[in-house]
Amino acid sequence: MAAWNLGDFCASSGKVLTELTKEYEAHAKAILDMKKDLDTIFKRARNVKAALYAKFPTAKMAALASEEQ
Repeated sequence: MAAWNLGDFCASSGKVLTELTKEYEAHAKAILDMKKDLDTIFKRARNVKAALYAKFPTAKMAALASEEQ
């Protein structure tokens, strides 16, 4: 009788593991997609910042001076 219960436990554990693995993979994919999005956003922000600093070099000096205070 104990072997039968252990078999049921193993079968249900296998089903739960399969479901949770699918959920984990979906969450991992979502996190990777968010990381790619954030990388793109920060890259664009750096590009805008560099363009503004190139166009307005005195503003860069003022910004750096305010950061030091």
